[in-house]
Amino acid sequence: MVHEFPIDLLPDPAVLLDLNDNIIASNKSFNQIPELKNKLIQDRSLKNKILPSREKIKKLQNLFRSNQSSRPIYEVETEQSEGKNKSLFEVNSKMLDYKDQQFELLTFRDVTESKKAEEELRKSEIKYRSLVEESAAGVATTDMRGKFDYVNKSLCKMMGYRKEEMVGKYFWEFLAVEDKKKIVPKFWNAWRQPHKKLYLEFKGYRKNNDTIHMASSPTLFMFKSKIAGFNAIITDITPQKKLEEELRQYSAGLEDMVEKKTAELAQSTKFLEDTIESVPDLLYIKDKEGKFVFANDAYCRFHGRPKKDIIGKTVYDLYQKDHAENFAKHDETVFGKEEAIVTPDIPLIDSKGNQIIIQTIKAPLKDDQGQVTHLIGIARNITERKQLEKMKDQFISAVTHELQTPLVSIKAYIDYPLTGKMGPLSENMKSNLEIVKRNTDRLLQLTGELLDLRRMESGRLELNKEDLDYQEIINNCLEEISPLFDEKQQILNVQLPPGQLNIQGDKIRLSQILMNLLSNANKFTPAQGGINVTVENTNGEIRTTISDSGIGIRKGDMNRIFEPFSSIKKPTYIKGTGLGLSVTKGLIEAHGGKITVKSQGEGKGSSITFNLPKSK
Repeated sequence: MVHEFPIDLLPDPAVLLDLNDNIIASNKSFNQIPELKNKLIQDRSLKNKILPSREKIKKLQNLFRSNQSSRPIYEVETEQSEGKNKSLFEVNSKMLDYKDQQFELLTFRDVTESKKAEEELRKSEIKYRSLVEESAAGVATTDMRGKFDYVNKSLCKMMGYRKEEMVGKYFWEFLAVEDKKKIVPKFWNAWRQPHKKLYLEFKGYRKNNDTIHMASSPTLFMFKSKIAGFNAIITDITPQKKLEEELRQYSAGLEDMVEKKTAELAQSTKFLEDTIESVPDLLYIKDKEGKFVFANDAYCRFHGRPKKDIIGKTVYDLYQKDHAENFAKHDETVFGKEEAIVTPDIPLIDSKGNQIIIQTIKAPLKDDQGQVTHLIGIARNITERKQLEKMKDQFISAVTHELQTPLVSIKAYIDYPLTGKMGPLSENMKSNLEIVKRNTDRLLQLTGELLDLRRMESGRLELNKEDLDYQEIINNCLEEISPLFDEKQQILNVQLPPGQLNIQGDKIRLSQILMNLLSNANKFTPAQGGINVTVENTNGEIRTTISDSGIGIRKGDMNRIFEPFSSIKKPTYIKGTGLGLSVTKGLIEAHGGKITVKSQGEGKGSSITFNLPKSK
């Protein structure tokens, strides 16, 4: 009768026991697991291990029904092709009445894979819970009503509360009143728009009442396809907010400063513009194409045109062709050499028909990278100055000529008695005549230098150039001036190169250059001092250097040493016209040469060097 029990219809391994725990029947699934069958045969007390007593069967069955996870687990080792493997079976027991007999049905459900999955899930849950719990950021979850049901350590530390003080409370209980009104409506709105991303910044209070600024992007989480609550990662942004406030204050201060500086710049710009506009000189700025980009009022008045008729125009639009070509050439020089120039004096006709003389300074203007982009021109009306200079030249020339004529006669009448041809002179008379002679010679030198200076300034100096031997000229000058060196017992050291030094120049003017410089060295060097004269034959030039151990030149006087009548400091006993070096410089430059002066300072002597081109 038992054999008629449909045990083979059960899908899980199953065995039927009588009340003496004897196996009465087993199904095919049970028989396919010999290890399970052998284990059961070997251990006849298996039933008692699983279900300790018959009396507890019903209680155990009730336990199975109320708590499915409490069912016993039976572990066996099964042989598989790849080796031994452990299998887990969940055991179910049920008492049966079949045809007036009682039996116990044991079924074995293979739960190996589900138990593995449960273990992996448990490990994963532990790992991720640990990750969330130990996260540096605050992490929290809420239910649908906004109550915290989880907060991690970092959030508790951030807020200064224990977990039990936060869990179960609404999140807005920790917000500042003013932020609660803004945040809570957004929280509820998230339920209606679950796919909309939410970013919140809000202010709250720690347990100690300190203010804290936080940020979060909470997301909805689902359970069984229904919204269950919020997940939120909460960040403390208090330092950023403090920095933002500092930056805001700094920005406000910077804006005030910029506004103030802008006002100052505008005021300064207006002052500069007013200054430029009030300058009587003609001032303008041109770009590299020669177009005017600025012109002051004086320049506009000169042309009798408004600014709009000048800006954007070129010199060809404002001047006659020959003047325009000259101006354009000067502009090219400024842009090409990138340096300032002074243009020659130019006679022009202004808008009123008056002829005036203009002198212009042009200079390059550079950008931040040092590239020349424009030029500035400042033109000055020097008509009146030229007229005064002309009157001065005429006066000086007339006075000089008027002085020179009687001085020549005086010199002749003084020189003749000193020759002794008029008879012997007393020592007193001879001494007085010598004084008159020296002063007459000085006045003649002064008138001669004045005439030379005027000729140079007016461009009327004429040179009688010829082929000369410079050696011969310098030797003659040294021979002529040597008595003056002997008189002061000065040591003269001369170094001349061998052979001829061919030069083309005016013999008288070259001698004048040398005599001026040698007499200065003699005059400004004390007795028994040293004077060196060195001549060098260099490539294409003859270089002459005259140095002395005399009174030297002050550093502040170096730039004015060649100016006529310059107030250079010197002992009162040393007489001079104040024109010698100016005339000397002009004569050297008229020969195509160049002169320079050096001195270590007062009382340390000086050295003058000039170069003259050799004959080609």
